[in-house]
Amino acid sequence: MGLAIVGGIVFGLPPALVGLGFCQWVNRRFPVPLREIPGASLESLAAVAARRDDQLPGFTASIAPIVLPICLIALASSLAAFRVSLSPELTQAVAFFGNKNIALLLGAIIALAVYVRQKQVGWRTMGSVMGPPLETGGLIILITAAGGAFGAMINKSGLGAAITELAGGSTINYVLLAWVLAAVIRVAQGSATVAMITASTIILSMAGPAGFGVHPFYIFAAVGYGATGFSWMNDSGFWIFCRMGGFTEGETLRTWSPLLTVIGITGLLQALLASALWPNLWF
Repeated sequence: MGLAIVGGIVFGLPPALVGLGFCQWVNRRFPVPLREIPGASLESLAAVAARRDDQLPGFTASIAPIVLPICLIALASSLAAFRVSLSPELTQAVAFFGNKNIALLLGAIIALAVYVRQKQVGWRTMGSVMGPPLETGGLIILITAAGGAFGAMINKSGLGAAITELAGGSTINYVLLAWVLAAVIRVAQGSATVAMITASTIILSMAGPAGFGVHPFYIFAAVGYGATGFSWMNDSGFWIFCRMGGFTEGETLRTWSPLLTVIGITGLLQALLASALWPNLWF
């Protein structure tokens, strides 16, 4: 988990910069006027944009719900990986707070505390606020569970061995294959979560005892970037961006879809280059 977080941050920077540059180009080529969105008029949007800095949460409070869980999980994973010797009490404390469930729970509590303080509402009124996020979280759990079951069934069906046999004994670039599998599943059914879980299961069943020939982190990155791109109308994220941004479907297809595809391709090229130069990682 720690390697996934730290490596994900390192591997996320170049595609993010490329995506930012692409956004600037799209912004000049396809200007989109500010429009009303459901639940927010132009006047209310202008009022939100005009808020003074002293009316907003501080920088530390804003990033703490995200940064603190990441740091705790990465710390616990790093200490376990490098077998750092600490006192038993400190080791237990790091392992406890670095557990992903505890760390994310702490982040959620901090986020709720920031909301309560910022909106000046009582903790008893938080039920109505937490309802929609919990509904979304439940849906994500169902999607993840269904994707895991789907991937397990594909693994049992022997699809990985069939793909290997179709290769005819030629050398397989597992990084490229992992990206292609995730991208194809993503386009076919829309969910990036299902695409990642299913592609991971298939590529794992293909590797066998010989492994991938490169560090598994590159497969991890390739699957993630393959499932990122090619967002279109069967993707719920497409409609969230479209509706909440006040875009038309055509504008979303010309901006959001190419952006994610550029990020996904950039991530693939980065993974291919890094796996060729440092097959066993450099960090």
